[in-house]
This record gives sequence, C-alpha cells and structure tokens, in this order.
Amino acid sequence: MNESRARRRQKIAAHQRLTCHTLLHPTNEVIADAKDVPSNTEEFETWERCPVEKLMYYIEQSEKEDDEDPHNTQIKTEMTGSLHSPPDITKTYAKQEVASAVQDRPATGVTIKESDEEQNKMHCRYFDIGTLPKQTLLPITGYNKTPLMSLEDAIQSVHHLIDNIDVKVKVAKQNAQQRHGRMLSVEESAAIQLYTMEAFPLDRCLYYILNKTLRSANRRDLIPWFPYLKLLMTALWKLPPVRRTVWRGIKNVNLSEQYQEGQHYTWWNLSSCTETLTVMQTPQFLGTEGLRTLFSIECENGKEIKEYSYLEYENEILLPPALYFEVLGKLNPAPDLYIIHIRQIVSPYELICPPF
Repeated sequence: MNESRARRRQKIAAHQRLTCHTLLHPTNEVIADAKDVPSNTEEFETWERCPVEKLMYYIEQSEKEDDEDPHNTQIKTEMTGSLHSPPDITKTYAKQEVASAVQDRPATGVTIKESDEEQNKMHCRYFDIGTLPKQTLLPITGYNKTPLMSLEDAIQSVHHLIDNIDVKVKVAKQNAQQRHGRMLSVEESAAIQLYTMEAFPLDRCLYYILNKTLRSANRRDLIPWFPYLKLLMTALWKLPPVRRTVWRGIKNVNLSEQYQEGQHYTWWNLSSCTETLTVMQTPQFLGTEGLRTLFSIECENGKEIKEYSYLEYENEILLPPALYFEVLGKLNPAPDLYIIHIRQIVSPYELICPPF
C-alpha cells in the first residue's frame, strides 16, 4: 500500500499537478511542492475543508483508474451530483475527460455568444461584484437610527430611481403575505423579495443601484436609501447565520490580479451566492466556456433567503454588506477560468452598524 502511494506521488510530481498546497500561475509555474496529496483518512478529513482544492484533487484523480476509492466517490458525488460525470465547470466539450478539459480552450478567433434571450435570463445579482475601491471607505452608519416603515414608505425617497417600483412593491407584498415565514414580518419579507427582483436596464434596477451606492466613497449618497436599508437589514439580521462554503463569479473578466493572496479586502455591497458549485456552470450563471472568475467563499454569516426570494429555485445565500475577508489562494485550472479562494474574517473595527 505504501509503495503504491509512493508511486502515485511520484507520478503527480512528474506531471507537476496541483495538490492541496500547490497553486499554479497562469504560466503553470509550480510554486509549491507536490508531495502533500492526502494518503490517509486523517489527512483527507482535514484537507476536505478546502473546497477549491477538492475540485483540483478530483481533476488529478480522474487520471487514475481507482473509482472504487471511497474518497474519490465522495468527491465526485459532492462536486458533480453523479458518480460518473466529471465537474463541468472546467469542461469545454461534454464528452471530454476532466484532465483534458482543463487544458483546452476555444480556437483562436472563435467568439462564443449567447442569444439575447439567454442574456436576459442571466442572474445578474450574482455577477454584481464591482471594482474594489481605491481607498479605504468609511463605515456605514446612520441608517439604524431611521424608524422601521412599511415597504411603500421605505422606498419613497428612491422612488424616482427605479422603474415600475409601485407594481414591484405590490407583487412583493402579495408574495410575502403567502410565505413570509415565522421569523419575519410581511414588510421585512417583502423587502428581501423586492431586492431579488431582476430588471433591465440594470441602472433602473433596485439591487444594482443600491449596491453601487454602498460601494460609493460618498456616504451621503446612502441617505435616501436609509429607510429601505433599515428594513432590509432588519430582515437579514433576524435570519440565522449560515456558515459554509458558497460560490459566486463573473463572466468575461479576470479579477485574479485585483486579489492578492494573504491580503484583506471588503465587499461593501450585498453579495448573492449559491451553495452549489454545479449551479455556476449553467448558461444563466458562468457557463462552461469563456473567460470567468469564480470565488469560493468560506462565509460566517450568510443568510439563506430561498424562502423569501422572488426566485425560490436559486437557493440563494445572501452575504450582508461590508464583508471583510482574506484571500487564501488562487487557482488557474483552465486557460480562461480563475478561482479565488477567500474566507470571511473579523474586521479590525465595525464596518456597518447593526440595524437595531
């Protein structure tokens, strides 16, 4: 058994593959040793807490014909939902092996375009990451002093910014009355429902304008949003925290250069995520082709809003504003796919005050 493990390690080292502690630059230059492949249950259980590395571990294991290994079976099941299908997030063609898929890219000069109908179905909240601010921003304060209002009253000061807002509020309230749950009031539930409503153009959509304002260095821009922010944050504050790995990403952009390993950053906006990696491979999200940046996020206080979202099937985990995090590592498993592994940590001071 030990000899077999040694041969596997030598094979992996020879091919310079990624392991739990191996990160590749886009040039595929190995910057860490390749000897740490988990070889026993104790190592694997410790290492399993790193979701990005699990993806890369399975890519390596796909070259080996030991599908009977319970470790491989566990990874396949979790990452793909199937015992026989490799993770599509790195696939270019449906029948290719994972190890081949991460090496392939579309032919030079070939542009893959989605139809207008597909574009309109995209869940843009999940891509609303925005550019990191060039300076440290002041904390978000003051909204908590605003009294709680009905949803109709809470959006009055931003009424002119959002298309068809009156109709959207009515729809949100009607849906909230049917399924607001025990933890939230109808108004609070409707505030979440309203936030999750997609609309075009984006610059007339509530979540887009709110998140853009949360990222603004001029905190005065937030004042008209205080009543709605108070209602929304009160709703989120009442929901139990979710501590797990969640995913979000963006198409047609490589953000890996903006996020340096070991550094700390803040996402000031609300962040829509999914807890299922396979969701990100669908055309409505990141798809399986083209330039993409994928974030693997170890969150501490995500909010599960499926019960309150306008789109229940998304299984959305919403991260509140002012998420402070550390970059744990970066991967480039395919020519056009960049994975950034981050973990939420405690900020050195309060970045956003509680709603009450």
